[in-house]
Amino acid sequence: MIHDLAHPKEKIALWPTYIFVYKYRDWPYDKKAIVDCIRSEEVLQKKDIDSNIALGIKTGGIKESKFDFLEKTEKYPILEKMTKFFHEAIIDVVSHGLPSVDERFTLPIKTENLTPKIFESWYHITNNEGAHGLHCHPGASWAGIFYVQSSECKFENDNGINRWHNSAANLGPGDIGAMWVNSNSIYRVEPEEGTLVMFPAWMWHEGTAYKGEEDRILISFNSVVGGTGNDRKSEVIE
Repeated sequence: MIHDLAHPKEKIALWPTYIFVYKYRDWPYDKKAIVDCIRSEEVLQKKDIDSNIALGIKTGGIKESKFDFLEKTEKYPILEKMTKFFHEAIIDVVSHGLPSVDERFTLPIKTENLTPKIFESWYHITNNEGAHGLHCHPGASWAGIFYVQSSECKFENDNGINRWHNSAANLGPGDIGAMWVNSNSIYRVEPEEGTLVMFPAWMWHEGTAYKGEEDRILISFNSVVGGTGNDRKSEVIE
């Protein structure tokens, strides 16, 4: 292109959004213990959606626990190890992951003082075309989805896939000038067992309908991060 009057000067990325994926090191050894504790809690549920949250966007075929699943460490010691893994991932996102993609996101506080807090956690067991409609998690900074059992989830037919939506994509008028955002408004992550997807909790996302020989099983959580700094007032989350 010949630039006669309009000479390109710079491009600036405003308010970008990032998703981070982490692998659980001991997954081949710990999978059975994690599945067993979820199955043990499943038989104790009073109803399919035991959390009693967002019933209107959850179809039949989903079982969801109350939002205190990771707090059952005395009953299931493996959950203490899982919580440690989740905490490590949360800290890495804010102290290393974000600064690595953009130095503007470097924290102004000492990273060793960061305090992650998972204040809600639950599991999903899905089959028989169970689906979770579009939603977000207000009140949290980072949310997580950990794939416990997902070998039959497929991109080809969107079977049991998590999808994230750009809520600003519908603001464009649909012309060629807005095509860059209108046509790239949905993102999907490969649902690999033993991996954790960390994403900004305010991002709109969904779980598509799933059907398979084995159940699709996830652990999800909402978190916030506190900390202390040299010249900043204490922000530790109690």
